[in-house]
Amino acid sequence: MTKTFRTLMFATCLMTAAPALARAQSDAPPKHGVMVEDDAQESSTPLAIFGHFAIGGAHADGNAGLGLLAGVSARIGPVFVQANALDVTATPGNNFAFDNVDEGVVTYCEDSDGEVVDDAICAAKTPDIVHRAVSIDASVFVPHTSMLAGVGDRFDRGTQTVFGSIGYVFTPDDTRAQYVLNLSAGDHYVAATIGIAFPLFSR
Repeated sequence: MTKTFRTLMFATCLMTAAPALARAQSDAPPKHGVMVEDDAQESSTPLAIFGHFAIGGAHADGNAGLGLLAGVSARIGPVFVQANALDVTATPGNNFAFDNVDEGVVTYCEDSDGEVVDDAICAAKTPDIVHRAVSIDASVFVPHTSMLAGVGDRFDRGTQTVFGSIGYVFTPDDTRAQYVLNLSAGDHYVAATIGIAFPLFSR
């Protein structure tokens, strides 16, 4: 509960500071030699809701594999909040090509072609491991850049992991969607993803 309280307090502080940050960014003079993407820092859209999906690599509780994220995002000025109803880490096992065959009297190991192989191959099989979790990440744009920095909380099978995150947002000229490169790291959890956030509502 303490971790959740700290995360919620941080998100609340970000939401409270959003208007002041937006004014500071709009009033500050541009820095020479710094490339700034206007779409990422545009303060004329104070509220926007996105649906998002991300894919990449993840390492959770000692298992490394494919990471998938899906949920909704909200942007309020410079604050960007992601809520992932689906936060999955999938580690494939090595059991797809071999299988134990039990004929009652004798048990043996065979491959996908039906050929008998060493029993040790089947004994060394590992199962597929899929961790399904939910997570939330509250970030703020670094002034005069398209970089994000924030903190999040991940809930996996009754356990919590508080993590820090950094990201980069870019919006191609021919689309309203935003692409997000993100790196998250916490206790027993690391993930690197690339995702797309497509607008659902803005004002």
